[in-house]
Formats: sequence, C-alpha cells, structure tokens
Amino acid sequence: ATADEQVETMLDLDVAGLATVDEAGIVVERAPDGVVFAPLPEDDPRLYSLVGWNEKFAAHNAAVWRNGLLVRVPKGVRLEQPLYVRIANAQPGSALFWRLLVVAEEGAEFTLIEEYASAAADLSGYSNAVAELFVEPGAKLQYVSVQNLSRETWHFATHHARVERDAELDWVAGGFGSKRGKIRIQNDLAGPGATSRVTGAYFADGSQHLDYDTFQEHIAPSTESDFAFKGALRETARALAGLDPVAARLATLVPDERDLGAVVLLPGLAELRVRPHAVELAVGDEVDDGRRRLPARRRDGDDARADQRVDGHRMSRGQPLQHDVRVAERQQVEGQAGRQAALHDPDAGERPREEQRE
Repeated sequence: ATADEQVETMLDLDVAGLATVDEAGIVVERAPDGVVFAPLPEDDPRLYSLVGWNEKFAAHNAAVWRNGLLVRVPKGVRLEQPLYVRIANAQPGSALFWRLLVVAEEGAEFTLIEEYASAAADLSGYSNAVAELFVEPGAKLQYVSVQNLSRETWHFATHHARVERDAELDWVAGGFGSKRGKIRIQNDLAGPGATSRVTGAYFADGSQHLDYDTFQEHIAPSTESDFAFKGALRETARALAGLDPVAARLATLVPDERDLGAVVLLPGLAELRVRPHAVELAVGDEVDDGRRRLPARRRDGDDARADQRVDGHRMSRGQPLQHDVRVAERQQVEGQAGRQAALHDPDAGERPREEQRE
C-alpha cells in the first residue's frame, strides 16, 4: 500500500475536487470544470499578502514550503459538492510545509475542507501550515480545517482570511491530534456588510497541548463576527483557547455575541486556560465586560496586538491581564472621584444613585 492509502481519514465524502499532499509532493486527483484546483505557483500575486514573514513559524513556512494548493472559484459559480484536500505526514521524523491559497471570486459559493492526518498513530513529525483566504464581494465560503495528526507530531498553523463587502465566511476548526500545537486564526472584515463565523471543537487527552489564538478585525463599518469554541480535556491534557481583542475602527460596527462555549474537564489533571475577551469598539460605544458597561476607547489593530504580547508575558507569570488592569484602573479613578464628591456633598451617599447622577 502507498503512504496515502495508509493514512486514516476522519471524513468519508463525495467531493467535487480531491487533492492529496505529503512530503513527496501534491497530487490533484480531480477538479471541477472551470475551477482552478491546482498546485500553487510561487509567483502568484496574492501569495504572502496576508501571511508573510512577521512571525517565526510563518517565516519558516515562507522560506521552505514546496507543496501548496491554489483554489480559485470563478465569479458567480456555485459548487454543490465540497473541495477536499488531505495533508498527510507519511515519513517518520520528517517535516511537512504546506501552503493553501483560496480565492472565492465575486458571488461564488463553495465549501473547502482540509484534513491533516498521519500515516501511523505513532509517527513522529513536524507540520507547518499556512492558509490565505480571499472572499470577494458577495461570495460565500465555508472553510473546514480538521487536524487529526499523530500524538508524536508537532503542528503549527497560521490561517488568515480577508472578507470583502457583503461576503460571508463560515469557518469550522477541529483539533483532535498532535502532541503540541498552536493554531492562529485571523479574519479581516474589510468590506461593509462582511460576516465571519468561527466555530471550533477540540478534544485532547494524555499529554496533548492545544492552543488556538484568534483575532477578528473589523476594518469596515456594519460588519459582523461570531466566535464559539467547545472542547473536552482529560488526563493531563492542556488547552489554551479564546478570543483575543477585537479591533474595530469605525463607529457603525455592532459585533455579534461571542462565546467560548462549554469545556468539559474529564478525570485527571487536565487544564484549560482561557484568554478573556476584550472587545474594542469606537469612541462613544459601550462594552459589557460581564460586570458593568464601560465606555470603549478607539484603538487600532497594532494596539490590540501589543496587548496580546503583553498578556502572554503576564499570563506566564500569573499577573493580571491588560483588560483587567484597565478595568481596575478605571474603578480606582471612579472611586477617587466618588470620594471627592462626598467631601463636597456629605449627603450624597444617602441619596439614590439616580438622584446623584441628576
């Protein structure tokens, strides 16, 4: 049997396009008429425009990848069956660098599924993946990424999408395999009316460690994003998952609710660490942080990413996160203001709050 035939898959699908990838290269077994479903050329103009060299794992991928797939569905084309690509570590001790570039042209509708797997349950390896997704005006893309690598494989991936005017991206992420791994997910809502929905599930046991780092950037007005992750951990497995700060630049944004969902800790010493979500809107809007409503500050993506770096440093030392620090500082300032007001009006503390505000 070939290495591809040895790889167990979680999915059994009737698909319109099929490609398989391993250390030896990429094989496109079939593709729909009129759709580009082919090896990714190194001179594609969109390559590296969303994921470049600004992070060490992405830079490693950009420097040495050789196996990639270009998916381009033309304007107005709707595919009834999904496109499917399987990325398999097939050789013990090897490294597989994979790159995916997807373009859903204006008004196109289709589903793309990628599955990461290993040729054997005990196969050791290293997996480094990058996906760049472009959803053009009015297009609808459902992107499903399932990771079921062996328990001896380290997996790092960066997925970045740009969603244009009135386009929709439904993103489904599943994490079940690998020994250690980190997955970065970023959506740029770049056009008015753009929508992204990220739904994830993970299960880890033994000594697995899974990390999902997400970022939704609302660049244009009237955009909407939704985020939900659910998972289960047992034995000594660990997971880090959550919604990092959402950067919003325009005042007409109204984000949808966000939910880290339910996490089940099964018997053992399993550990879940969740990043608290901090939604940054425009000046004059309000944010409900779970305790009370606070006026939001206008901040750009660079500020939010800086907070992520600071939060990572603080979390490693058990220190409070940036969002909690800001809330504490605000409470301290308001407390001082209240004490000063009481000095000037001794009866203020005896009146109802509504009357005090008047």
